[in-house]
Amino acid sequence: PETAQADTDVVTNPYVGITIDSADKPHVAYHSNDGTFDDVMYSNKISGWSTAVVVILGSASITPQTLDITIDDDDIPQIAFNYVSTIFDQVVACIGNLNNATSFTNESLAFTESTAGDNAISIVVVDSIGNTIVSWVESGNTQIRKHLKNKAWSTWETTVEVDASGIIEDTSMTIDQAGDLYIFMTTTGNVTRYYKSTNGGINFDDGPFNANMSGILDEHCRVRWSYLNYHFPNKIDYTLNEEATNDVYFNTVLVDTYETWRTTDTAIGINHGNALGARSIVRTSTGILYLVQQNTSTSDLEIMKSIDEGVTWTAQDT
Repeated sequence: PETAQADTDVVTNPYVGITIDSADKPHVAYHSNDGTFDDVMYSNKISGWSTAVVVILGSASITPQTLDITIDDDDIPQIAFNYVSTIFDQVVACIGNLNNATSFTNESLAFTESTAGDNAISIVVVDSIGNTIVSWVESGNTQIRKHLKNKAWSTWETTVEVDASGIIEDTSMTIDQAGDLYIFMTTTGNVTRYYKSTNGGINFDDGPFNANMSGILDEHCRVRWSYLNYHFPNKIDYTLNEEATNDVYFNTVLVDTYETWRTTDTAIGINHGNALGARSIVRTSTGILYLVQQNTSTSDLEIMKSIDEGVTWTAQDT
């Protein structure tokens, strides 16, 4: 697969993210170790892989953890991540200064003076009118917070708790062209559930929908509405790890009255034994699927491509 790593440091933390702008140019976020600490980095392929931009530097007291990246309606990259420290955990939302971002403005959304690792799996999406929504897991509960477009990046709405069960380990989120919000969650029992909001995340369906694929023991689900400009209406692309083997699987759900899953899920031809949540999926305007994942053997970021709705996967063309 093509190596998308754009700096000379070592990619040690497996969490990575990929998104595509309106010109079908990929943007990635990842962790990179500078020899001492893990940093959050950003790069794009607007014209060849750009020089890596530091989003936040790690330190002896700050260790970045999970992350996600998206593109807003102005083609600006936005990143969400969490980090653990010696004092508290924190969820951070970041916005670039340009499409070809050279710097980011960071805003803390949540922190707890509690056990390190309490805040986990930060996910970011932008709706069709430019509002940003970030979700995360705190103490086994799923929470979200919204930023309204044209407000200062430091001004965010009140946090909403979506699931207070205390058994959520992982979360992923996507949004459709109507502004309906879908939050997928993996529980401690390896079951994937999701909630749906039809009013931008103010209220959610009362109960979870079971979204298991062929009885696979789910871990680390990742979902993405099929395209930035919604050229495949009512479809969600979905990947997960199988707990026993760490194989990566792909499926598509057609979002209608009954939430119809494709008949079979397919294994993606990339497995390094311990992929964790180290992947992100995106679809271009022509329907091509790309999945980025860390190779835990080489520490490279690898990109896989499918041109047949996820049935077969190959290394990206260089």
